[in-house]
Amino acid sequence: MNKVRLQKYIADSGFASRRFAEKLILEGRVSVNDRVVTKLGTVVDPDSDKVCVDGKRVKSAPKVYYLLYKPRGYSVTLVESFEKTIARLLSLIPEKVIPVGRLDKTAEGLILLTNDGELANRLSRPDSGIESIYRIYVIPKIEFEAIRQIKDKGAFSSDGRLTVKEIRFLRNEKDGSWLEVTVASGEKRNHIRRLFAKYGLKVRSQIRIGFGPIRDKNLSSGAIRSLTKSEISSLLYSPTPSSDPVS
Repeated sequence: MNKVRLQKYIADSGFASRRFAEKLILEGRVSVNDRVVTKLGTVVDPDSDKVCVDGKRVKSAPKVYYLLYKPRGYSVTLVESFEKTIARLLSLIPEKVIPVGRLDKTAEGLILLTNDGELANRLSRPDSGIESIYRIYVIPKIEFEAIRQIKDKGAFSSDGRLTVKEIRFLRNEKDGSWLEVTVASGEKRNHIRRLFAKYGLKVRSQIRIGFGPIRDKNLSSGAIRSLTKSEISSLLYSPTPSSDPVS
């Protein structure tokens, strides 16, 4: 088999995303054939080299892809804690998986889980072209001029500009409005809530109903299912930014 970069091998094993694998290497926690490696350009032979993280051998594993409906109030972390985290919902998944992208604690909805670290890294990049679609409820009722300004101008915050790609008005209710909002990948923490707050609007409910080409209106809160073959293909073969010359 052709040699691959060490961080890619770790990501492909499902142990961690490529970005976190790079961090592990730089921290001196990775060894190749019993020698600690701290250089990111290191390449390994998946068939013959022994790769370990914190002394535990990292082996390639079959790729798996799951879709989780994250309930509101759960943090997207796999670290067990006294707070509610999605780690509590994954007891029936035998593989070690990582979440793809961000979904705020106050939000609910679809999130992808996989042990395909390379795909997770690619889909999480701001230039991946992957979009998240949310259904949100804001108070008070929104004016159409505000919709236009939010879409066209966005807002500035301490960590950069907050923008959305599309806003679609759905309907008004007694004290507020339902909207469908599309956000590009690489969204910031509490991205939508902070953006709408700049225009005097409070997001009372935020539900992710789509992640890239993936949709599922029937998945119940807290439920998990495997992706179909067609869904996996739509993610694997979606348009991507140029990659490194060495795989």
